[in-house]
Amino acid sequence: TQMEKVSIDLYFPRGRSVVDPLFDGNLTTLNRLDSLLYNLPRDGQYTITVTGYTSPEGAYFDNLALGKNRAQELRRYIRLRYPFIQDVIVCDWIGEDWDKLYGMISSERMAYWQQMLYIIDNVGIFDGREKKLMDLAGGWPYKQLLANQFPDLRRVEAVIRYQSAQGEAAIAE
Repeated sequence: TQMEKVSIDLYFPRGRSVVDPLFDGNLTTLNRLDSLLYNLPRDGQYTITVTGYTSPEGAYFDNLALGKNRAQELRRYIRLRYPFIQDVIVCDWIGEDWDKLYGMISSERMAYWQQMLYIIDNVGIFDGREKKLMDLAGGWPYKQLLANQFPDLRRVEAVIRYQSAQGEAAIAE
């Protein structure tokens, strides 16, 4: 047997933590999650890690709480639908996902990308990082981040790790 891993991302509107199947492709994601969870062996070895994230706009501690609420809401969604899954769900939250934003800026190389990465690398979260990004080039790059990158940061990631016999088909792909 070997350990398999499947990951899904569920998205949220800005400032929201309620699981909304009708938002941004979530219905397809939730159907995939349901298929995965339904097909987990009841006596198998598996864990589910649910991690909540936010985009950086707004106050840091508000975003941390929002990330926590998002993770807890997906955990609650899973527990209500699959009562046999109780003790295997690990809930975590990051809040502002600067790492993913950094990767997005690096790979997309949008206008002012080097200056944005410099700010993220050299200005602390509590030392005005977001404000410096907002002020860069009259705010235009930040508005682009708001419209194009931030929505992908407002999410919960669920990672399902399960034991499977080597050579068996993956669970419900």
